Formats: sequence, C-alpha cells, structure tokens
Amino acid sequence: MEEKLKIPKIRTAKEVVLELKELDPKTAITEYFIRQEVKRDLEEKFSFKSGSKYLINLEKFIEHLNNPGTASIDKKMNNKYDIKPVD
Repeated sequence: MEEKLKIPKIRTAKEVVLELKELDPKTAITEYFIRQEVKRDLEEKFSFKSGSKYLINLEKFIEHLNNPGTASIDKKMNNKYDIKPVD
C-alpha cells in the first residue's frame, strides 16, 4: 500500500494570524505574540528560519498553544536577570 504524504502547513507569522482568525474570529492572538513565541522556540519545535524569514508549522504551533511547555519560560526568566541560586 502507498502511504499518502502529509504536507505540513508552513506559514509566516502574518499568515498564521489570518488562519487563526478563520478558526476563531474573536482570537486575541496577534502577530507580535506569534513573533515572540518564535523567538522563544529555541528547540525549533514549530518554527525554523529560511533566509531572513521565520516560517511556522501551523499544526505544531496550534499544538504548542494548547500545551505550552515551561522550559522556554524558565530559561527566559533565569537568563533575563542572570539569577543564580543561593547556597
């Protein structure tokens, strides 16, 4: 049997906003929010850079919104002020 290849929906931040607004017209998610999430996507779970643009896998981004990890938030908070634990 032949397997059908599933082509991922790859979009720019602006296109992701448009897709999300189609799914949920009252969404509060903005292009700025998406760009900030892409910057935090250190492990490239849902985005990657192509030339000077960041591209986003729409399905993986929606999955990320439904199940946000705390690892990237923890890294950002710890690195922001370079806080070290007291012994």
